[in-house]
Amino acid sequence: MTKFSCCLIVVVLTLLSLSSAVTIDSRFPLSRDGVRKEVVKYNEQEWNQLRSRLDLSRIPFAFDEDSWEYGASTKEVVALIKFWRESYSWKDTVNMLNTQREQYSAVVEDMKIHFEMWRPKSGLALTKVVPLFFFHGWPGSFLECGKVASLLTQEKSSPRLQYVVFCPSLPGYGLSDAPSKPFSIPDIARVMNTLAHEVLGLDRYVVQGGDWGSMVAWKMAEAEPSRVAGIHVNFFGQGPPPTLSATIAAGIGTMLGKDSWLLALGTKCMKETAAAVEEGKKIILSETGYMHIQATKPNTVAFGLNDSPAGLLAYIFEKMHAWSHHDGDVYKRFRPREIIDNVMIYWTQQNIGSSMRLYKDYLSNVVVGEKRNKVDVPFAGAVFPGELVRPPKCWAEYDFDVKKWTLMPSGGHFAAMEEPGLLADDIHAFVVDHVQLSSPKKQAKKHATVEL
Repeated sequence: MTKFSCCLIVVVLTLLSLSSAVTIDSRFPLSRDGVRKEVVKYNEQEWNQLRSRLDLSRIPFAFDEDSWEYGASTKEVVALIKFWRESYSWKDTVNMLNTQREQYSAVVEDMKIHFEMWRPKSGLALTKVVPLFFFHGWPGSFLECGKVASLLTQEKSSPRLQYVVFCPSLPGYGLSDAPSKPFSIPDIARVMNTLAHEVLGLDRYVVQGGDWGSMVAWKMAEAEPSRVAGIHVNFFGQGPPPTLSATIAAGIGTMLGKDSWLLALGTKCMKETAAAVEEGKKIILSETGYMHIQATKPNTVAFGLNDSPAGLLAYIFEKMHAWSHHDGDVYKRFRPREIIDNVMIYWTQQNIGSSMRLYKDYLSNVVVGEKRNKVDVPFAGAVFPGELVRPPKCWAEYDFDVKKWTLMPSGGHFAAMEEPGLLADDIHAFVVDHVQLSSPKKQAKKHATVEL
């Protein structure tokens, strides 16, 4: 055997060992039973009615129109209403979604589940194909994933590694149907695992999420650890570990603060827990009023938001301003059109009520002190400085097999929109170093065919 032949065999075996079992070609996913093309609809009459409603907006009195201290800035909301009414085109956005981004849907548990799919421009056989699911949260939508999905499929993909990114609308959000009964995070995780495996035929896949999306990713891996090859999140909502030391540290942080002398002999995790809890207490008092409303009486506020486009804009825009990482100029993070695009998804689908109902469905079933099982799936966390919750690594280590933990230099709650490059780089590094799509027993036998 020649030296060249040996090298060729090594290369082929290496490529085979990196591959997944999924076969994706130009017909996918329509080649799968039950998947159909989804078309985002534009209704001229609906658009004209919306503009009339905006003309009739009743702006509340504010003695300081520039201030965000009492909630949404009157001056900024009025300016966005003017932009929405005079300069924004929903028809252009609908055309973009239908011609530049692939929209699909499938029925799972009697609900239409919408998802967007991003594929690389070209591919080769014997390549590692990484199916990655990107899950949004509230008050976001599937639109959030566009920049990161584009970076992963166009810039990070190579002949040896290709990303295929799926961006579903959670049930009750975006273009998906709303559940007809109480539906919590474990239910959504079950639906998404069904979509991935039974509908799309994927044996192994990576999950990524922020906000509710991170919780969905967690529960998907907990339910199907043999199918979820990796978890990447940019939000961690589990809280401190239910251990005695963490409980003591959390109590000290809440009552006395992170600088209490009682922590002098504590472990690093105890000191970090006290600091995180002390900071979290401030956030709870200043930024979680919305959560208490949505976790108790979501339908009441939904009447106003579903009926008033100005009210819906103010409610969502205030969160985008408060939860993003900026120096006071929110437009350094989001273009006006991006803000209105997201609001229009909620307005046209009339699902602000069903989106908020998830808070009540989930938080009503949370059991304090409930046992948390460690998920034996490779895990990565990206902590952005403008995020509401910035937990220490030791919290995640209690629940997950943490392979990567990144403290980001910039960005906030809407990381995929604010810092898509940083997020895409972190996902890619995690996948390359820690994700194995094929099981060890089957690695040498599987390969992917990609004709994209």
